[in-house]
Amino acid sequence: MCAIAFGTDTLSDFLNALGTGLRNFRFTDAIDVIIIAFILFWLVNFFRKLGATQLIRGLLLVLVAAYMVSNIFELTMLSWLFDKLLVSGFIFIAVLFQPELRRALDHLGRQRKNFSQEESSAFEELSKALKNLAKRSVGALVLIERSESLQDIIDTGVHIDALVAPELIENIFEDKTPLHDGALIIRNGRIEAASCIIPLMNKLQNVPQQFGTRHRAAVSATLKSDCIAIIVSEETGRISYAKEGILHSGIDSVQLANLFKSMIEESSAENQQKTFFKKILNKFRKEDKDEQKK
Repeated sequence: MCAIAFGTDTLSDFLNALGTGLRNFRFTDAIDVIIIAFILFWLVNFFRKLGATQLIRGLLLVLVAAYMVSNIFELTMLSWLFDKLLVSGFIFIAVLFQPELRRALDHLGRQRKNFSQEESSAFEELSKALKNLAKRSVGALVLIERSESLQDIIDTGVHIDALVAPELIENIFEDKTPLHDGALIIRNGRIEAASCIIPLMNKLQNVPQQFGTRHRAAVSATLKSDCIAIIVSEETGRISYAKEGILHSGIDSVQLANLFKSMIEESSAENQQKTFFKKILNKFRKEDKDEQKK
């Protein structure tokens, strides 16, 4: 009872304070917030252009540690300073770490795609096309959509909606053909679109300097979604792939086959787990119904 009363009083105090704050909120306060937000936005962009993002992140971590120390050892002046900067600091951190926070939230809400038999057959046809392109050193970039939609990228290209066939894929990426530039998107075991544009992320640390635009675009795409990106280099004819922002370069036909196999197995294993838990849940539901009938 004491705990409930304490929780009620705390909520009541919070609502009263919120109401008082809203009643006292002035037009000049709104201007004040907008100015601070603009300054923070400008500072973030300024540091990113300078390439000092990592330095600022490290500095913020040091400041957080110093704030904790000041509270533990009751350092009055340092605590007062941090109290004044705390709210602005959290906003600054949220803006600065926005890509990482987005990827973390995407990962939490991610559900693996369960590939069908038709899609498994499409992987075999895609593998043939990639090998043929690699033999002739024809550049290519293919994105395989999984659970997270690639519609934003698809909308930048030419809609196709065709079966995955080696001849079609090789013709799309043939030099000087209308659709050879950009990425080809595979969705649900079919070629969804071609000549799609992938926005490049700045300063990709996982991509060595010797790799070109296709490899950087592949890594950028896999950082923004859970897709698999496969690249054929027009300079070397080597096949590479990117997954979760990591580039795996120079894979052979066996490794390519294992990549497709692992995608199917991951999806199948997770689907079995979901089925197992559903069976348990249904069992409990059935027992509850039987007890209610009794």
